[in-house]
Amino acid sequence: VDGAQSACHREIDVKALGCDWFVCSGHKLGGPFGVGLLYSREPLPPAAFGGGMVEEVTVERTTFARPPLSWEAGTPNVSGAVGLAAALRFRRSLPAGWQAHEAALLTRTEELLSALPVVRLLGSGPREGCVSFVIDGVQPFDAAALLDQLGIALRSGHHCAQPLLRSMGLEYALRASPAFYNTMEELDALARGLDRVLSLLRGR
Repeated sequence: VDGAQSACHREIDVKALGCDWFVCSGHKLGGPFGVGLLYSREPLPPAAFGGGMVEEVTVERTTFARPPLSWEAGTPNVSGAVGLAAALRFRRSLPAGWQAHEAALLTRTEELLSALPVVRLLGSGPREGCVSFVIDGVQPFDAAALLDQLGIALRSGHHCAQPLLRSMGLEYALRASPAFYNTMEELDALARGLDRVLSLLRGR
């Protein structure tokens, strides 16, 4: 299971999922780049070899440490692991109701974007974590750059989903990702910012 987009929005119970593997990138949880999580229901054989993951080495044979040490060849990313642990502790300390707050922000984002006739939302049905959209006649990179000048951060690009976007006849899109630390007022600022962008790029 690729949990990069879910672990930051809900509690994950890998046993309830019944998955063989669960992976998640650390930066999605607010941790550093270059570190992540891997859960494996069954022990995996070593994939790389180096110091720290061996138990004993002789001329005749090598035995390996127990997982997860057997997967950690060479010098570990200590600072990344410490940063990820801090991010996880912070998330576990969030007050009750943070998920409901995120859901309300997401609903409001969808409402504000839907109110703009030149904006097309991508996908339908229940959403979690983000709303992807395109603006008729406006390049996503241009819109994102202008919004950035207004202090509004959106993601622009293919979002690691090129085949999906191409199936929709698109190459790039915009993505708004309201999170627990955002406010309704910031969403209103997004709507005002988009209105300014449309005035500049579409002459309205």
